[in-house]
Amino acid sequence: MPTGDRAMACTGFGVQIHRLIHDRSATIVPTRLSHRYGAFRPRVGYEELRAVLLSMGRTVRRAEAQDRTGHVHRYSVAESGARVYVIADADPYGSGDHDPDDPDEHQVGDVWSMHVTPAGT
Repeated sequence: MPTGDRAMACTGFGVQIHRLIHDRSATIVPTRLSHRYGAFRPRVGYEELRAVLLSMGRTVRRAEAQDRTGHVHRYSVAESGARVYVIADADPYGSGDHDPDDPDEHQVGDVWSMHVTPAGT
């Protein structure tokens, strides 16, 4: 799609996995994806994702720079330029109303989001 003299190009994308737990409507996941892959789970555990990435021969490392608050840990997948953000504190505001056994709430170790850009950018 041209803008002026230059064409726009997609250089990456993000997946906001944390939104699946709160919106289970058919519109949250694009129809083409749900037709191809079926229903999406409301949560994804980091350890499960990490195991899949390692089985594919990928390298997963915890990033040096972290969220300053300590509520989220960041991991990188060097071969793809992907960054994975994982919940480190499920009650970041200290409200005390978080139930760690409630499957309808985010839990420590859940993937919050993923962002993919070409490696090195």
